[in-house]
Formats: sequence, C-alpha cells, structure tokens
Amino acid sequence: MKIRSISQVPRLAIEQIAFDAVIVASGYESRATFIAKKANLSEAKHRLAFGFADRITATRKSNDMVFKRLGFHLIESAGGSGEAIRSKIHDLLTRIPGQKASILVDYSSMTKSWYGSILRLLASSDFEQREIDVYFAYTCSRFTQPASAAPNKYMGPVPGFCHFGLPDKKTALVLGLCYEAERAIGLAEYVEPAEIFAFYTDPALNRSFAKTVRKNNAQLLARLGEARIFKHPMTDLQTTANKRVPIPNGYELRQALEDRGVTVRMVVYKGFGHGIDKPKQQHEVMEENLKWFGKWIWGEP
Repeated sequence: MKIRSISQVPRLAIEQIAFDAVIVASGYESRATFIAKKANLSEAKHRLAFGFADRITATRKSNDMVFKRLGFHLIESAGGSGEAIRSKIHDLLTRIPGQKASILVDYSSMTKSWYGSILRLLASSDFEQREIDVYFAYTCSRFTQPASAAPNKYMGPVPGFCHFGLPDKKTALVLGLCYEAERAIGLAEYVEPAEIFAFYTDPALNRSFAKTVRKNNAQLLARLGEARIFKHPMTDLQTTANKRVPIPNGYELRQALEDRGVTVRMVVYKGFGHGIDKPKQQHEVMEENLKWFGKWIWGEP
C-alpha cells in the first residue's frame, strides 16, 4: 500500500467521520475508552478491542464492560507480540466491502508491538488496490508521578517497526525521552552510539510532564547539549516548532555523516520552513520516508 497523503485532523473529526471499522485497546487506564465513547460508530460494523492477556486489573475489567456495551468484540493478546492483531485486522480489512474504507485506530493503550504491527500490515499489503483512510487517535494520560527508577528489562527491536540487532557500524541514536528516570541513559549506555539526539514533548498538556522529563533526564541532557535536543508540541504532530534548525545545519549534518563513511541522500524542499504544509510535497516526503524505511529497516532492495 502506498501513502497518498498525511495530515493532522481536528479532534472533533472523530465525532463526524463515518468509520467502517474502529480498532482500540482495552488497557488498565480509564483513558482507554475515551475515543470509543466520542467516535462516530453509526456505520462501524467492525469494532475490535484488544486487551492484554497478562494485565487484568479492576480498571481493565471496567473498560471491557464499556467496550462490550459499545458493541466491540474483545480479543485478548500478549502485549509483546503483534501477530494476533495483525491477523485479525487483515481479516477485518478484507471483509469491508467496496473500494474505499475508513478506519479509526486508537493507540492510546496499545503497546509499541501492537501498533507497530498495524503499521507494518498497512505498509506491506495492497488489499486489492483499495483506498483506505486510516485515522490514528491518541488520548493523553493525566500526569502522575513516575515510578521509582528501575533498569530497562528489555532492549531490542520492536516487532513491526524493525527486525535488526545491534549494528556493527557507527550509529546515531535518536531518543524519545520519557519521564521515568534512567531509562533513556540506560539505553544510550547499552547501544554506545557515536552520536545521540533526543526529543521530548514541550509544551505538553500538563507542564509537569516536560518539567519531570528534564529533571529525570538531566544527566543525559547535559551530556548532549542544546544542539542535539529537540522539542515538539503535543497538539501539533506534524511540526517540531524548532527554529534552531536552519538549512545550513542540514548540510553540516550531511557532511558529518559522509565524513564517517555513512551513505547519505539529502532532499531539500525549497520555500518551506521546518514543516511541509502542501499536499504534493507532503506526498513526496512520505514516499522518501517509505523508501528509507524499506531499504534500511525492512531490507527491501
């Protein structure tokens, strides 16, 4: 399947669009049901709710009841595997009649393996050349103090996103910072990359998130320096709102990578700021992204 375009839609859109299918996860937080309650389910004949087979809490049971009341089919699955989800969603998509389908995926309570498998399925299947509009929705959690610092239990490729191990060449590590202490720096020390870049949400819906991220990652942030730290707003997923990255920085990064023997292809879109806001160029950017992921992540020729 080829991506035609990508855009961010207003929150109220989920109440207006008639979806053919709605896919959610029944997690152990009350926010798991928020999107399903708000979404337009009038035409959604296919409603799937995946639940963690190993995390059945009181809130999870309450969420299950809400989803059943809304007409969802509940399916238990292991949080670390996306194979069952991929199979179920593939079957679902083949059962939707017509040449066009509209799907809502709420990944608020999904594991990375789960929504990674959904992305992989959409990217690798043609579904008889059909046109599918996929809407990804996310509900932010309320701020709570993070748990006490603990070592990372698992480090490795996330199924659905990539399938390689630690490389034998110099690497650059791009970290999305969480607010738990020692997680990010633990990963950095495990990978031992030649370069590290980090990004985190700021501004967030609650200022305490960004404040806690900076506090619990202070050692790593001090090590990186401002030039390798990037912020993005929670309410705008298409841009980074970072004015510190003018075009000369792109050329410098390309040169630095070439100096290290890294294969580089740089594409410049003239006349734009940090974000691409025109459909044609957005399409081109997504095509370039797919080619990159296809070659370097999924091993395509």
